[in-house]
Formats: sequence, structure tokens, C-alpha cells
Amino acid sequence: MLIAVGVVTPLYSISLFLPTIIKDMGYKNNTAQLMSAPPYITACVCTILASYFADKVKQRGVFVLGSDVVAISGFVMLLASNRPHVKYGGSFLAASGRTHSVKTS
Repeated sequence: MLIAVGVVTPLYSISLFLPTIIKDMGYKNNTAQLMSAPPYITACVCTILASYFADKVKQRGVFVLGSDVVAISGFVMLLASNRPHVKYGGSFLAASGRTHSVKTS
């Protein structure tokens, strides 16, 4: 249970702070709603590609660890920067890395 919470909580927390980041970038209303989708679309594509290649080379663990490195770098960007554009970029990495780890564990 604790492992599941540790894996899933960071992924779902992105959806809580992403609207604030987008608002800080100056977007409002419908445009702000549309700007919250690209990190998840990117994460979906990364998950499908990484899963495909992990199955092809039969090395799932390497891909899970690699996705964790991507997620950690995204969360570091989110924590270390005060610039909303850097945080938005970090949300792409954080979502992409965490999503793949959740789907393949």
C-alpha cells in the first residue's frame, strides 16, 4: 500500500498544481484548460513508446529506472525554479516519467 501511494501520489499531484503554473504563465479560461492537456498527451506517447521498446528488448526494469530519472528531473525543475515556463516544462518530464513507472510496475 505504501509503495502504491508513493508511486501514484506524485502523478496525481501534478494535476493539482498544473493550473496554477498555467495561470502564472498568463493563460486564462479555455486556453488555460487546453494548456493542461499537453503534459498528459506527451506522457501517454512516452508510455506507449517506452512500453513497446521495453517489450521488444525484454528489459522492463531498465525502462522503469530510466523513467524514474526523467520524473525526478522534472520534479527537480518544479522545485528549483520560480519561472512558470520552466515549471511547465518540468511538468512534462514529471508526468512522462511517473506515468510509465505506474503503468509498468
